[in-house]
Amino acid sequence: MWSANGRTIIGITPIGRATCQRLDINDERYPEDDSIQSARGYWFQAGLHPPSEDPKEN
Repeated sequence: MWSANGRTIIGITPIGRATCQRLDINDERYPEDDSIQSARGYWFQAGLHPPSEDPKEN
């Protein structure tokens, strides 16, 4: 599931959370302004992200 601001992927099951952490899907090892989260923020502002069919946090 995507966070409400579209910047992070949230694992909703134990396996999903472990996958996000192990693969570093949210690029948490880098500063916030120098990571995929920053890029996703720009895409979100432009209305390009996340895909409309993907679930999002409320």
